[in-house]
Amino acid sequence: MRATGRLAAAAFAAAVCAGTGWYVFNLERRLEHPFRMAEVMADYQRYADKLYFAGQARNWELARWYLWKLTKASRVVADGDVAEYRPVEEYDVAELTRQMLKPALQVVDSAIASQDAQAFQSAYATLVNTCNACHHASQHGFVQIVEPDEPTHKNQKYAP
Repeated sequence: MRATGRLAAAAFAAAVCAGTGWYVFNLERRLEHPFRMAEVMADYQRYADKLYFAGQARNWELARWYLWKLTKASRVVADGDVAEYRPVEEYDVAELTRQMLKPALQVVDSAIASQDAQAFQSAYATLVNTCNACHHASQHGFVQIVEPDEPTHKNQKYAP
């Protein structure tokens, strides 16, 4: 019985040490890159959803706010301040963001500035296509974004 207890204690100690090593490595990585790509992508999706419904409601002030939130989140990626869930050598997510997302956000910005609902719809479709093209370029083509049909967050009023 004592041997079993000692064996269990040794196994527990080994697991704690292994876990501590992983935790320290992960903490160092988090300090180097304070944002995780999955978290930033979740922010993108939430803000894009809200942007869409603000634009559909022609609430240009709210649409501009969510575009600002998207732009701010994209700067984190474009500046290289994110840690991806798996390092990949074949692409540079910061460069993809600068080349692909930034121009798409500028088109949305122009549509909002002109307060043109048709231009906004077209710009949003371009944004969605850009997201999917970037996912494909970054080996995440299995993540497909579509225009939302109803708000994810139903407790917000989008009309002005």
